[in-house]
Amino acid sequence: MFPQTELGGDPAVLRAYAQGVEVLGFTHILAYDHVVGADPEVHRGWQGPYDINTTFHEPFVMLGYLAAVTSLELVTGVIILPQRQSVLVAKQAAEVDLLTGGRFRLGVGLGWNAVEFEALGENFTNRGRRSEEQVEIMRRLWTERSVTFNGKYHTVTGAGLAPLPTQRPIPVWFGAASDRDADSMGMEGRVTWADDPDKVAADIAAWKAAGATHLSVNTMNAGLATVEDHLAALERVAADLA
Repeated sequence: MFPQTELGGDPAVLRAYAQGVEVLGFTHILAYDHVVGADPEVHRGWQGPYDINTTFHEPFVMLGYLAAVTSLELVTGVIILPQRQSVLVAKQAAEVDLLTGGRFRLGVGLGWNAVEFEALGENFTNRGRRSEEQVEIMRRLWTERSVTFNGKYHTVTGAGLAPLPTQRPIPVWFGAASDRDADSMGMEGRVTWADDPDKVAADIAAWKAAGATHLSVNTMNAGLATVEDHLAALERVAADLA
């Protein structure tokens, strides 16, 4: 998991991180999504985990950059789908998929930050209902030359994306907590790094036992100050996995 909130905005750091984790043998990089942060001085009593001071690269632009400097699979974890325009997300995802040669998974979720929805001009209260239709229209745009769609929230008349993505359709993964049948889908777990190899190993084993097909390692909030610190922590995890 790219430590968005701790490595600032230097593109050289982003490149060093991506190339470093590839050398360590990891197979994908996962990126968070937030467009704007809330100002706690305006939103009194703010309880969210992120605010206006928290750094976030824009995921699609970031992954387009990473496509040129690494051969890893690139993953969003997650794009807050209902706060974004569906057709534009479909276009951006198709572009990243092309630039990576099909090494892209689009993780999507509902979001929790009403301040962000307001700033982007989208409705916070019906985000769950809209997201199902969003996925439907994106999948059609990724697989059909010309799409006509008349839904409750979207209208598209004889329009399509060009070029189409490499993967048709692009895999869509949902960020959620659910008791779905693990044998019928991919499942990505998350392990938080700590200076305790036994705990990390136990967490990895638990995800494997639960049927996870993929795993991401989070090194944020562990007191790691530099990209070298984050890579050193991941090196320890890689050694344990090996």
